Amino acid sequence: MQQYITNPYTYGKGMNQSEKPTLKTIQNISGKDEINSAMRHVFQDAQMGLSGHRKLVIVLKNIFKKSVELNQQEYFALFLVRIINRILPLKKGEQVADRIAKFCSSFVRSIVEDEIDSRQNKQGKEDIEEDEGESPTTVIISRLIHHLLRGIEAKDKTVRYRVVQLLAYLVRYIGEIDNNTFEALYTLLSKRLNDKEPIVRLQAIVAISHFQAFNFDFSEEESPFEIDITNSSITDKIIHSIRHDDSAEVRRAALLNLKKSQTTIQYLIERARDTNSINRRLVYSRICRELGPMGNIDFKNRELLLKWGLNDREEAVKEAATRMLTTHWYNSVKEDLFELIENLQVKDSEIAETAMMIFFKSREEKLSTIKIEESYWKQLSIEKAFLMRTFYFYCYDHGLLELVDSNFPEAVDLAETLEKYLELRTNYIASNSESIKDWEVHHEKLEVFKSELLQLENTMSRINLETETHKKHLESTEDSVKFLQLGESLIKKRQKQLHTHRGSMEDLITDDRSQIIIEEIAEFDENELKSKLKELSQNIKSVESEISILTEKINDCQVRFEDATSDYHIVSQNQANEMNKFQEEQRDSYIPFAEKLQDLEFIILQLLLIANKFDYGDDFGRRKMLQVIRKRLTEDKLEEDLVSVVLKVLKRISLHEKDFISMATEIITDIRDSYDNEDEHFHSAVSIFEEEDDDEEEEETDEEEAGNEEKKGTESDSEEPSKKKRNEPKLPPDDIVIRCLTMTQHVLELIEQPLENYTSLKSIYIGLVNYAINYKEKATLHLLGLKCLGLFALIDRSTAEDAVATLYHSMRSSGEQVRIIGMKAVIDILSIHGVSIIGGNMFSYARLFYKSLTNYDMPKLQCFVAEGLCKLFLTDIFNATSPGGDDEGGEESQVYESEKQLFEALILTYFHPLTSNNQELAQILSFCIPVYAFSHPTHQARVSSISGDVIYRLFSDEEFTQHDNKLSPAFIIPQLIFWCDPNNLVNLTQHEIKRQTSHVWQCVYLLQALEQDTPKPVKRSIISNLSKFFITEQLDSMVLKGLADALEGTKQCFEENSGIADYQLDKLSQKNLDNFIEFVNDKFEKTIEREQEEKEKSNTNSILGELETELNNPDQEDKSEVEDKSEVEDKSEAEDKSETEDIVEATNVAKETEDQEELVSDKDDSQLSDALAEPQEIPNVQLDPVTVNTSENESSTEESIDIEMEDVEDPSNSVKRTQLEQSLKEIDAILDAEDSVDYDISMEE
Repeated sequence: MQQYITNPYTYGKGMNQSEKPTLKTIQNISGKDEINSAMRHVFQDAQMGLSGHRKLVIVLKNIFKKSVELNQQEYFALFLVRIINRILPLKKGEQVADRIAKFCSSFVRSIVEDEIDSRQNKQGKEDIEEDEGESPTTVIISRLIHHLLRGIEAKDKTVRYRVVQLLAYLVRYIGEIDNNTFEALYTLLSKRLNDKEPIVRLQAIVAISHFQAFNFDFSEEESPFEIDITNSSITDKIIHSIRHDDSAEVRRAALLNLKKSQTTIQYLIERARDTNSINRRLVYSRICRELGPMGNIDFKNRELLLKWGLNDREEAVKEAATRMLTTHWYNSVKEDLFELIENLQVKDSEIAETAMMIFFKSREEKLSTIKIEESYWKQLSIEKAFLMRTFYFYCYDHGLLELVDSNFPEAVDLAETLEKYLELRTNYIASNSESIKDWEVHHEKLEVFKSELLQLENTMSRINLETETHKKHLESTEDSVKFLQLGESLIKKRQKQLHTHRGSMEDLITDDRSQIIIEEIAEFDENELKSKLKELSQNIKSVESEISILTEKINDCQVRFEDATSDYHIVSQNQANEMNKFQEEQRDSYIPFAEKLQDLEFIILQLLLIANKFDYGDDFGRRKMLQVIRKRLTEDKLEEDLVSVVLKVLKRISLHEKDFISMATEIITDIRDSYDNEDEHFHSAVSIFEEEDDDEEEEETDEEEAGNEEKKGTESDSEEPSKKKRNEPKLPPDDIVIRCLTMTQHVLELIEQPLENYTSLKSIYIGLVNYAINYKEKATLHLLGLKCLGLFALIDRSTAEDAVATLYHSMRSSGEQVRIIGMKAVIDILSIHGVSIIGGNMFSYARLFYKSLTNYDMPKLQCFVAEGLCKLFLTDIFNATSPGGDDEGGEESQVYESEKQLFEALILTYFHPLTSNNQELAQILSFCIPVYAFSHPTHQARVSSISGDVIYRLFSDEEFTQHDNKLSPAFIIPQLIFWCDPNNLVNLTQHEIKRQTSHVWQCVYLLQALEQDTPKPVKRSIISNLSKFFITEQLDSMVLKGLADALEGTKQCFEENSGIADYQLDKLSQKNLDNFIEFVNDKFEKTIEREQEEKEKSNTNSILGELETELNNPDQEDKSEVEDKSEVEDKSEAEDKSETEDIVEATNVAKETEDQEELVSDKDDSQLSDALAEPQEIPNVQLDPVTVNTSENESSTEESIDIEMEDVEDPSNSVKRTQLEQSLKEIDAILDAEDSVDYDISMEE
């Protein structure tokens, strides 16, 4: 409904009030009343629409000029603010108020522009001097701003919004105002940036942003303002809002109004990761265009823009990023594809390939313009090679074979081209031998530093482990001292009792520990007490001395740890100094050589990637490529990224995997044997393997000792002369072993068959990997050995069994680098071979996982462990279920408890205050936990089972409560409830969702936390979130009965502890609790009614029901009795058997009767149900919900009918009873005959 702010027929006296002002009638205005009436006419028309604003501005401007002529400008200002007051109470979205605000803005702009023009047109110094006073325009604007500032802090949010909106329109045209007014305006607008209403903050951002155009550079003179007002401070305020404001609209306003410069560009590009998709899209569709050509954005920011935009989850954002690349950036380089690739800096970019694939897809018309001729291959550059490779990949993936055939040569020519560039690389390296030598010396120094750092990391880890052990021992020892001191005190008190003959033994008992001591000394006389006291005193002294020793050890560990930490920092600094020194010294020699070599290797890499997907239908071309690959792998020292791709090409051109393994092993052996060993007894890895096969029986018992002899050297050999002597192989230098291990690593990553199919690989494992693992002094060598060990374990179970133990011990006493490699390997081994690979050591590995996950000093390790554990839980590799009571304390129980604690640790880590410092860890858990919870009902059940413990620990354990930035229960509890909501489960029907009990269980566990000593805010938050639980009448009645009993128990707990402050609920919380109890009881009653209706319906549709009706027609009383008993045999609809059983146990329902146990024993074990008993008939009896069968089994039905017949004493029914028994036998015979027959219709039909 249109709202009008003025009524022109009720104001003004001196002129015709129905007459609208025109330029002619305005000249006849002679008083303030006529001015008022004319202004109201103008604003009346202005609020009707925007189309007539230009004319109305001219009319109002003439009214203003007339008021100035009449010296009535003060009245004009007064009438203006009165009219504006009428729109201040109008809420956001009222078009009338928005039109008037825009009209005021247009009017102010017009009079300011007129004043500027008039000043420019004035000539002469005298005119300028006469105009030095405040002009009418300045007066009207100042009056308007002063009036609006009076309402900028109003309690009404609508008034604040309208005031700031008007100021946002006016500030860009304020012209010249006094410093005090401007300072007040700036200060009050800055305060509104923190207003609690987003709409007010948005307008404040718009207003503040206009100040960026002002010049506040007062470097040469003193600032006229009392507060700090500079361009940088204004920019900082907008940047703070753009990064930290909760409202997406406010961040958007800041994004669009922030001044674009080199200092602000990073904050603008950050919004490409904004949580709001519109803001992210605006970065690509508008902000990047305003930033200009892609050259105006540095490489790092360009990389982030493409990475975030092209991989965005929202299609609209992805399309905007694509248009930015293919249209704006492409046009900015004048549609030169090579220049576009050059600006992408493809050699260092991770997203360049994806960007080019999207470019080809969006601009397919450009594909036909790309021509790769013969001369193109001879003069490859980085841009040409990258374009060629991405073009080939796109054509290959999209089946554009004509473009491939017309632009790419045969396999033989490709192999020759690759060989030429590889040969060029070799010659280029040979021609710069001096630079290579300098680099090798530098590299050796860096390897020394790297090894020292690894040793120091391991040392610090061992010291921490030792310190932890001493602290645990110290805690137990101090507890022993307290116990001994308690015993000493009790003995003294007992001696006093015996001496004074006053008091009894019970007076000395204060707790369980004192009771144990009193029971031990109960029969002691005074002499025995004296002897025991002396013994205790000696023990206390001994234990106290042990405490002092442990304290000294802990202090010594701390000193050693501080020394190791200091050494670590010194070595790290030396390493950095060495790198800087080398960069400085080799700036003109090695550095240019290395850059050119990297460019050449990048070109070779592109050729190899093409070769990996090339068509080798021509066997001659395949053989030529095989020759090139084998030669270069053996003779050239290729970089690791080249080795990886070369081995992929080798696998591609191999006949099969066994052929690939054979060639790869031969190449590795040749590299190893390339070292010219002077020892004539040198053996290759293959010869070692063959020799050990020959001597397997003879040396079976001495394998471990032989390995130890190799490490100990000649001294251990001389100490054991009786052992068999053999010539141990002398391994080549470390660089050759590292080459072999690197190649082995990439070979193992490419094979899929088990190790037993490739005996040649075993020689590498024995000759190289074991050596590298034991050589802990060399960092690179040792780490490569661990990686290869983990990869070997994936293809051989026996190796995996040894590997997990080796990795476990390495991780316990090593630093972060070794732990990361070990964790990756162990998690992969568990994923391949299952939990059985670690045998009965689940507790030890779970403890290692737990310590690594909660070690916030190693953030990278935390991320790998969290991601690995989430994968193991999601794939149900960790899926132990709760064992029965008979297995309590057994292996299954330990596995279950270990996995439960690990999963609980994952949830606790997600909510841990320190996780906010590790964004990668937070992102992993934010993705993995919901995916796990929503994937299967059993996963939700696991989350619900630990909810109570999580809440209790988060708000009771000092580990979490000691931090200032801990999360509030108002955030944590709804998050847990959301994870367990059955509506979020995938692949379930609506009926199945309504039957899920995850929220029921979670409610029970949270009620347990509610009854414990949790803080009052936690209790209040739990109660306020009870209404969010998804509980329906489709659940089993016993489940709801258990929940209702748990709620009553909670309510009783609060009543019993009403004297404790934490248990005193406010009125709202008490009301919420009562409402939820009433809600559950209502659902329970509806469930009972539903089950009764289903039973009655099932009974009327059954054959037995008809027979019973026929049997009991003569006697209505006996009929009702038979019907009541037949209801015991009806089918129950409950499906959640295990959950119902646990709820029944929790609510302490009575045991089954003897007759019901007989009934259960005759049921078929393959068909289970939740309950059979009729509550009205047997109120105190509960059948086992797991073992009871509710199917229409013929044997149980016959038994129930027999019981009923025994209760019928009327002889007149004997004939009908006989007929019924005969009918039942006929039914049995029919059912037995038809067990193996498929029916098209059911028994009911």
